[in-house]
Amino acid sequence: MSYYTLHIFVPCCCALICMIRFSLSGAYHRAFAGVPCLFDKIIPKDLSPKTMRKLKENMWYSCWHSFTSCYGFYVLMHEQWFSLSRLRSDPVGMLFGDPDIHDRSVGLERYYLVEISFWCSCLAFIMIETIRKDFYQMLFHHIITISLMVGSFYLGYHRIGLTVIFLHNISDVPLYVAKTLGYLAEKFDWLKTPTDIAFANFAFGFLFSRLYVYPKCCVIPACIFSIEYKRPMRDCMLAIFLVLLQCLHFMWAKMIIKMIFKTIKHRGVLADGDIRSDDEGESTPASEKPIAHKRKVQ
Repeated sequence: MSYYTLHIFVPCCCALICMIRFSLSGAYHRAFAGVPCLFDKIIPKDLSPKTMRKLKENMWYSCWHSFTSCYGFYVLMHEQWFSLSRLRSDPVGMLFGDPDIHDRSVGLERYYLVEISFWCSCLAFIMIETIRKDFYQMLFHHIITISLMVGSFYLGYHRIGLTVIFLHNISDVPLYVAKTLGYLAEKFDWLKTPTDIAFANFAFGFLFSRLYVYPKCCVIPACIFSIEYKRPMRDCMLAIFLVLLQCLHFMWAKMIIKMIFKTIKHRGVLADGDIRSDDEGESTPASEKPIAHKRKVQ
């Protein structure tokens, strides 16, 4: 891997993604409050400012994760080492084997670098986008994700890295689609049923992919590989970061289960306007208050 590959391409790609995101959905910061974006032209104008901000943000994530899910599926299916049957029978051998950066295809490397760039852009935006009560959880998630991706890219563990990225992307699509539909359902009642369907797909997909497939096919094999094969500490860190990511999955699963019961109780998804309404704080611009004060839960 050349110096150019990671140290120049990623910052440039990150800047490009930030510009695309800003042009599509804008940025929640008082310095950019009056700057128009593309989504302003296609969403209803009579929504509250808070709802419009969240709607545009979730439209962006819906578009991005839909694109990267299709892109990731294409890359994964064209990798010679990938096999669903072997993933079930011998995940350690398939995902690890002998770490070798030379078996990375051009498509895999490009996809990996684009994903690293995306999460770096999320880390940059988190200080100015819609404020949530789970700010520190998201900050922790972004740091863990970037560390895992960069570390696996450097050490040659791109097989498990690609698998983890794909598992996360496919469950994020129905999440952001459901949130987008939920905000639109505040104005269009006929969207409530599609919102229910999207939320059900998200809940099932998240619980299945993050609480079953991910630990079985990624976390446990990584721990077995680190312990039984007596790998050096740098390789053991991969398993540690995967376990930390799993802890976040359990926290979010708890929120989703609470939302499922709320949905059953109110006979409809998004009774409070957002799948993650319990997690979102007041709409205070990031530049108006210090982080130490603005993140307090009301």
